Amino acid sequence: MAYLATLIAVLLLALTVVFVYRSQSSKSGSTVAGDQVHVTAQGNNSPAIGVVHGDVNIQTAPSLQVKWEDVFSELERRQKKAGDDDVVLTRTFSLLRVKGARFVLGPFPGPKSMEFEFGALKAHEGLLVQEIFLGGEALALKRPPQSKYLVEFDNPIRLRGAGLNIPFGGGRPSLEIGLTKDAECDIYTAHADLKFIIADIQADSLRIRLEVRPPSGFSLSDAPPPKLSESQDDFDAKSETLSRVVLSYAGSTPTSTNAADVAKHYRNDAEKGIPISQNALGVAYANGQGVPQDFAEAAKWFRLAADQGLAVAQRNLGLLYRKGQGVTKDYEEAHKWYLRAAEQGEADAQNKLAVLYANGEGVKHDDGEAFKWYRRAAEHGLAEAEFNVGSCYNHGRGVTQDDAEAVKWWKLAAGQGIAEAASDLGVNYATGRGVAPDLREAIRWWELAAEKGNARAQYNLGECYAHGREVPQDHAEAVRWYRKAAESGHAKAQQKLSFCFAVGRGVTQDYQQAVHWCRLAAEQGLAESQKNLGVAFANGQGVSQDHFEAVKWYRRAADQGLADAQFNLGLCYARAQGLKQDFAEAARWYRLAAERGHPAAQTELGLCYSSGQGMPEDKGQAFKWWLRAAEQNFPAAQFNVGLCCANGIGVESNVSEAVFWFTIYTAYAPAEERERAESARRSVAKALSPEQMSAVDLRVRTRDTN
Repeated sequence: MAYLATLIAVLLLALTVVFVYRSQSSKSGSTVAGDQVHVTAQGNNSPAIGVVHGDVNIQTAPSLQVKWEDVFSELERRQKKAGDDDVVLTRTFSLLRVKGARFVLGPFPGPKSMEFEFGALKAHEGLLVQEIFLGGEALALKRPPQSKYLVEFDNPIRLRGAGLNIPFGGGRPSLEIGLTKDAECDIYTAHADLKFIIADIQADSLRIRLEVRPPSGFSLSDAPPPKLSESQDDFDAKSETLSRVVLSYAGSTPTSTNAADVAKHYRNDAEKGIPISQNALGVAYANGQGVPQDFAEAAKWFRLAADQGLAVAQRNLGLLYRKGQGVTKDYEEAHKWYLRAAEQGEADAQNKLAVLYANGEGVKHDDGEAFKWYRRAAEHGLAEAEFNVGSCYNHGRGVTQDDAEAVKWWKLAAGQGIAEAASDLGVNYATGRGVAPDLREAIRWWELAAEKGNARAQYNLGECYAHGREVPQDHAEAVRWYRKAAESGHAKAQQKLSFCFAVGRGVTQDYQQAVHWCRLAAEQGLAESQKNLGVAFANGQGVSQDHFEAVKWYRRAADQGLADAQFNLGLCYARAQGLKQDFAEAARWYRLAAERGHPAAQTELGLCYSSGQGMPEDKGQAFKWWLRAAEQNFPAAQFNVGLCCANGIGVESNVSEAVFWFTIYTAYAPAEERERAESARRSVAKALSPEQMSAVDLRVRTRDTN
């Protein structure tokens, strides 16, 4: 009877804690990533199996490779056949003799592959993964509270729900994963979104499911809302091909410097049929120099010179057709004239012709043909073409991917003042692609690019000063560079600047300025900023409180798959804030966030199952979701798991397990809850022998160490 009374007391205590959580769950704080340790994961010489179709047991070779191009081409084929943008390609396979086996996605071996090397099948070993996110082309692992390391890889992957251990000894660093069933990796590329799921774990095998769908983009967050959260810390490595919109001058030299006199001089020669002067007069009309601007008149004179074979005029006429100025926009005509000029060796026409092939404008998309013409233009010393050749090598477009070649061509372009090339050189030096890693050299290139107004370089400098990477940490200097990039429309910089104003980091706290920059980033589609803007409206920070506006922005972010926003939207439905109360809809949004690993949403979903609010009551499902959240150190869920184990609610009664979770809860719970939690722990622990308590204490210490 005494034991029963103790359990009833614990039950009453838990109900109180659960109620407090439901009313305060939206006030959780944010965590911000700390310093980074860079680890490069290299390829190996194990044999590749090739692309996988259906179930495969790996017996004769310890490695499995899935090629990007084969997966994407199969996805594209099915997508066209189904006529559905949301078609999903699924592949399931198994690894036998798992210890030492490798799973590889991408080129094999190669710096752009994503590779797992599996250790023994033990759950929760090593560093608990809170979130891994894509930053440029680098992989970064966010540490949870109390952990010691923040790890970076060079592979595009995002992973949740598993333990991770990185040996830092000599030799090639291996990636050993302490696995849990239903652990997920979300891999985002320009071609497709992939989900890598641990479907089943046996003593000597591992079953994996790979789901592929068309690209939808991705979004990341720092911590459960509704606090404003800072975007992930990463360098911006996006590069685009260049094609300057500049008309070419050529012609005899007039004696006057007056624009009208110059135009008159060119007209006299042009009317005599001199092609160089015809082109020069066309330029004058196109730019409104000495004559009223008139693109139709410019096209007329360019055509007269182009028909006589003047390459620069052919190039200029092609430009007008591509832009639709003075003539009807016509990519095929642009291609025709660019090609004529390019075949005569006109470098800018060669570069612009390559852009048409790269974009599939007026011709069939052909990266190989694009690279050919970029290379010809670059060999003439055209700076934009040098940059474009480097970008082709960087991405493997039309040529074998080669980081060292990319660096070589970008240095040539940067030497001629191309800021984009200097910016990308900085990224390669920062990540060690094609060169030895050297963040100081990266900063030197970013400074050159930033002074020329390159927003990506300005943003990256802001990141360096914000985190003290090879420069003294200086939040004010970080804000200065974020602001420059933000004023140029750089969405990530706008997001970072907004966060700085919100928390007063490097600048006087100003919620109105925070909202201003947050809105600009949100309107560019950044899910994190959309969620933060919703938080501002919900809390009335920097704007008048407006739950309807908050819901609007939460929904935009939630529709992009941002778990924080999905959770917030669920809270709005549950609390009737900004929309009609609907517990079933609240539970639906909780589930979406919970399935993405959001611990607060997992806890709230468990409460819905436990109470039958918005869904049928199911204590087993409640325990399942609480356990997932508890394993992520979410205090309310840890207490609820302890309660379930103590009372056999949704799971078989297990007093040792209950004491374990109550003990863990005391480490993570708010200070005001710890005394009651300790009381509950002591009450339940009375049923354990000293040996059993020692085993529980050892398990707690082992978990804290990991």
